[in-house]
Amino acid sequence: MAGPQLPQPVQVQVNWEGLDSFPVMATNVFLIQQTPHEFVITFGFASPPLFMKQPTAEEIAALKAIPAKTIIRLGMPPGRVVELLGLLQQQLQMYQEAQKQ
Repeated sequence: MAGPQLPQPVQVQVNWEGLDSFPVMATNVFLIQQTPHEFVITFGFASPPLFMKQPTAEEIAALKAIPAKTIIRLGMPPGRVVELLGLLQQQLQMYQEAQKQ
């Protein structure tokens, strides 16, 4: 006796609407938190402090932290994180291959 049939996956194209109406924001710092059900990924931007001349050892020692401005926070279930990782790896490989030419 066969068990219940599982539904077959269906691929549907996603048409992005209004994409050009969103600004492209620079990000250079990341924070990843996890719960039992999702990953919360925060993208931010942090600028190093401005020193008008070479910083002294005391100035460097006094620097404990720099502020980061949050750009966006995203909550994603683990399966979507795996999908995102795969897409990032694919795009990175394509970028690296293009740079070799």
